[in-house]
Amino acid sequence: LVASSLTIATVDSLHVAERQYNRGYTDSAAMIQEVMDGIELRVVRVVSSTFLWLAQVQTLIRLFPRHKEKVMIKWVGFALIVLDTTFAILDNFVVGASNTHPRLFEDAIPALAYLFELALNLLYAAWVIFYSLSKHRFAFFHPKMRNICLVALLSLSAVLIPVVFFILDISSPNVSGWGEYIRWVGSTAASVVVWEWVERIEALERDERKDGILGREIFDGDEMLEVTPSEEVDWPRPAGSR
Repeated sequence: LVASSLTIATVDSLHVAERQYNRGYTDSAAMIQEVMDGIELRVVRVVSSTFLWLAQVQTLIRLFPRHKEKVMIKWVGFALIVLDTTFAILDNFVVGASNTHPRLFEDAIPALAYLFELALNLLYAAWVIFYSLSKHRFAFFHPKMRNICLVALLSLSAVLIPVVFFILDISSPNVSGWGEYIRWVGSTAASVVVWEWVERIEALERDERKDGILGREIFDGDEMLEVTPSEEVDWPRPAGSR
């Protein structure tokens, strides 16, 4: 869906650029505005954003092993996705079609949608970073998987890209239109690359667990105690046993 959104945006951008070229002028701001206002792109954006949030919730569920935490993340995530999708629909289809004056409530919807989406990206990035810190023994470097540092760098960059471009949109309006494309790609990578990162971390954990004592995981400070034949304990046996 994200690929479809980017394809539609690219085709529309080329059509607008060709039309401007034929008329003898170029206006990037007008091109961005016209492309973003296209009805087909607005529809695909809302749908793809919803599925992106669902993918990120699924990734968060993977990060936490306890069933109670998984259930909480599932329902809280579902509620936040419903709210974000509602704000996105109002922002894309209600505000633009309204001509009421004064438009106090309608003017607040884009800001609320923007802040809500920023808050969701911040929460997702915070939980991923918290998970990586809790798994720091495997997440950033391990002798058995030296390329995990590259995956860690890509994952952290992916979860932070949407937040960085939200800030850039506020500080530099010139990149606001193009920042939307980068946020799409960054949000997709924030789910796909982080999922691969978790796969590698869990593989390293399973490999270390195999080296434990009778399947028990080895922790720092554990000592292997050897029992010699002379130190074997003669446990009492039930009556009648051989």
